[in-house]
Amino acid sequence: MNIFMITKPISPFMDEGSKNLAFNLANQIKNYKFHLMTCKNSRLPKIENMTYHYFYPDDSLNTPKINFFHKIRLFYKIFNQKDIDVYHFIFTPRIVSSLVSKMFFKLSGKKSVQTISTPLTKSKLKMCLFADKIVVLSEWTRRRVLDLEYKNVIKIGPGIDPEIFSKENINTARKKLGVSEEDFVILFPGEYIFERGAKVILNILKRLVENFPHVKVIFACRPQKGDTKEKKLVIDAVNSFGLSSNVIFLGRIDFMPELINSSDIVVLPIISQFFKMEIPMVLLEALALEKPVIISDIPPLNEMFSGNEAGIKIQPGNSEDLLKSITLLIKNKNLRNKMGKAGRALVEKEFNIKEIAKEYNKIYKELETE
Repeated sequence: MNIFMITKPISPFMDEGSKNLAFNLANQIKNYKFHLMTCKNSRLPKIENMTYHYFYPDDSLNTPKINFFHKIRLFYKIFNQKDIDVYHFIFTPRIVSSLVSKMFFKLSGKKSVQTISTPLTKSKLKMCLFADKIVVLSEWTRRRVLDLEYKNVIKIGPGIDPEIFSKENINTARKKLGVSEEDFVILFPGEYIFERGAKVILNILKRLVENFPHVKVIFACRPQKGDTKEKKLVIDAVNSFGLSSNVIFLGRIDFMPELINSSDIVVLPIISQFFKMEIPMVLLEALALEKPVIISDIPPLNEMFSGNEAGIKIQPGNSEDLLKSITLLIKNKNLRNKMGKAGRALVEKEFNIKEIAKEYNKIYKELETE
């Protein structure tokens, strides 16, 4: 059976959760042929059960810009493929593309799967769902879809391969950044816009460094459309505090596991999660690398772990809560180690791509026999 994965372009950098999930599923499920969409200049490994379709423009450092006419051509190329049995959508659905897809499947009789990887409003969900099988990453989204009277809803969480994430000597990983072994490194792999938590960190940065002068905060923020102004505000604020030596700004990077290894903790104090991966892959990677995480207690992100075994949940937007939690972890190395071990065990049990792939394989088999 031939399965066409409809995603953002799968090409380095592999720094986006939905396309990583698509590639990892194709790499794990060997009994089907997968078709993946990529860029003209991508350098992906040759794998026997994968066929690459170079539908997107060149992508050197940024996600290629797709205008309306290119989208039309893209849909034509996708739906004009021969011998495709199942189309699997793994990206944030849009109303227009969903309506086009719904019409195509009604006319063609082809089978389809939708993985809803990002939180959406109920009204948008209602207009964007169309597939034979709908997969959600969280119980929160599953309940919302069921409220819309869809029956074919399956919850399957995201996954990574914990075997490829190994904890390194923290000082070895820090050499690239010029960070000393005495520093306490806090990694923020978020975005500069307000809803993604950068300003929550800014609100406590001055006091944090006053209390712990050896703290280093890394803003590892992938460039986003329209975030130039927000990034400048963050950089200007850091400079006005006189804390430029305590902060490192990074853009799009291709060494995230090394960056996580160089850190002591990972924080993501976001205020809103709409249109973003429900459980970001970078947090799963942090847990796999035995790093405690501090996250906002908002659905569906708070489903990642229960209690405070693998990390700490804070109230969204609460800077004081964040400062208190960071302080606790700075002062308690034994607690950090305990959380790190629990996080690794959690990934191996609940977010292992090998087990996740088995669940998707069941869905494909059901569609094959229908």
